[in-house]
Amino acid sequence: MVNSIEQLKSEVGAASGLALPNLYLVELPSIGTLNSSTLNTLCNSTALPGRQIMTHDRQTNIRVEKLAYGYIDPDVTLTFKLLNDYKVKRYFDAWQNAMVDQENQQIQYAVNYRRSIKIYQLKKGPSFSLFNVGNLLDVNLVTDDMKIYGVELIKAFPTTVTDIELNDNINDQYIQFSATFSYTNWKPIL
Repeated sequence: MVNSIEQLKSEVGAASGLALPNLYLVELPSIGTLNSSTLNTLCNSTALPGRQIMTHDRQTNIRVEKLAYGYIDPDVTLTFKLLNDYKVKRYFDAWQNAMVDQENQQIQYAVNYRRSIKIYQLKKGPSFSLFNVGNLLDVNLVTDDMKIYGVELIKAFPTTVTDIELNDNINDQYIQFSATFSYTNWKPIL
C-alpha cells in the first residue's frame, strides 16, 4: 500500500517510470524466403503470456488445501495491419502450408514448422526537444538496449488465422487480421 504521493513518485522514479502498453517489439521467425522484419513492424497488438497453475484439492481430516500438479499456457494472439501487398497474409499462408500441405493434403512433422517467437516490453528511450521554425519537435529514441522484459514462445506455430472481412459499408479503415499461436512453453529472456 502506498502511504503518500511522494512514496509513489519515489517508487516510479526508482523504476525508471511506468511500463507503457504501446511500447513492444515482436520478433517472428523467417519462414521460407519470407523475411519477418516487415511483420514485426506491422504487428499492432499482442500480449505477454500468463500461466495458470493447475491444482487439485487434498483433504487431511477436515482441512482442505490446494496442491499444484501442472500448468497451462494460454495461446497468444498477434494482430497485424494488412498492406496492399498482402505480405503478412502470404507469410501466414506459407507457415500454415508448412504445417498442412494444402496441395498434397499431407500433415507435416512438427520439427518442420514449430519456431520461436520473442515478445519484448520496451521502455521509452531518452527524449529531447528541438526547436524547428518555431515549432516544438519531440524526438524519442528507442533502441535495442531499451528492452526491459521479454519472453520466448518455444516451438510456436499459428493454429488460427482469422478471416479477412471485405465490406463495402466500411470506409477509410485499414484491414487487420489476427494469428493465434500455440506453443510448448514460454520462458523469460530478460
